[in-house]
Amino acid sequence: MRGISGLMGLVALCMLGSVALAASPLDGTQWQIKLTTSAVTTPSEDRIRFEKGRFTSPLFKPKGFSTSNYTLTEEKDGPVIWETMQTSEAEGTLSWHGELGGDAMHGVASWRKSDGVVVNYNFAGRKVVEPAAPKPKTPEPKPKAPTRSP
Repeated sequence: MRGISGLMGLVALCMLGSVALAASPLDGTQWQIKLTTSAVTTPSEDRIRFEKGRFTSPLFKPKGFSTSNYTLTEEKDGPVIWETMQTSEAEGTLSWHGELGGDAMHGVASWRKSDGVVVNYNFAGRKVVEPAAPKPKTPEPKPKAPTRSP
């Protein structure tokens, strides 16, 4: 009996986890952002992605920063806040903190390099809205051939 209730609890927990993921306002979205730092005059561009509770930054991926889990905090009458930390064996850690407001986002990405140097980036951007795929054309019905009456 104990095994069945434990199994049911595990199933319920998994279902709650999937509901929480589905309810995330970030899940399945992409954001075109510009990152700026006081050390560089030209901003860097990135297209960050949120998919199934995971965060990806194509700009930092070549440096060994792989996809990571993100957390989301939604406060009543407050901003939606997300955070994640990516690690790279060769390059250190990269901590992200972002605030979401409709189709706009801003925040800070803090990169602590392996040698201890910290580079802070401010970022801001907009949600990428992919154009809807065109609907396939439905063929027009062919006219029926006239029938002969006997």
